[in-house]
Amino acid sequence: MTEKPTLKIQLTDHQTLYYKFDENTHLIEGDKALKLYTRNKEKLYVTTIPYTSILWYTIEYPEEKKEETQK
Repeated sequence: MTEKPTLKIQLTDHQTLYYKFDENTHLIEGDKALKLYTRNKEKLYVTTIPYTSILWYTIEYPEEKKEETQK
């Protein structure tokens, strides 16, 4: 099982938010806010974070583990 990318958001009040991505999570970079859409079996959840509340954000991808082969 591969590890999913993580959205890391540093807010102006110095809180840090972390969101794990999967096939049901989508990030939209709008004009005034980041919008994170997450769907489960029954509902669609929308998280809106205005850019005025964000110091910075990044998407962190897990390092791929390379398997060693013996010769």
